[in-house]
Amino acid sequence: RAMVDEAPRRDQTVFDGEQLTLGGVTVTLVMTPFYTSGTMSVIVPVTWHGEPHTAVVIGATRIPPFNALLTAYINSAKHLGEVAESAHVDVALVTTPFVDNGVARMDSLRRIAADVRHPFLIGPEGFQRLMGVIRECGWVNLLHPREREANPQ
Repeated sequence: RAMVDEAPRRDQTVFDGEQLTLGGVTVTLVMTPFYTSGTMSVIVPVTWHGEPHTAVVIGATRIPPFNALLTAYINSAKHLGEVAESAHVDVALVTTPFVDNGVARMDSLRRIAADVRHPFLIGPEGFQRLMGVIRECGWVNLLHPREREANPQ
């Protein structure tokens, strides 16, 4: 049994594009330093009513407060969009579900009929639009720093 104050130990280093198999499911790790330098997103196969789809769990979407991180934020959205396009990603899952109305969409799953489209299934074009919005938000914050400083997130 670990002590409460025992610090976690690094037992593995992962790299962009690395694949890990967890319980028979292979996921792909994508380095996406959106808000912090160690942020990762994960591409994972999922199914909905027996139909296969590919989801991305987006590691972070918060806009960083510093210009150096904003450049990484913009580049991460571009990189994730490119990787997602080749992986045929059609589902977006955000780790902060209040950002994309995810809480309400999760709640709707309790009442969803079998013939209704899944609320997180946005299609490949929808995922690319999402990455475009994230990039544009980064550019706006990079080009208008006074507005960002006056209205911190």
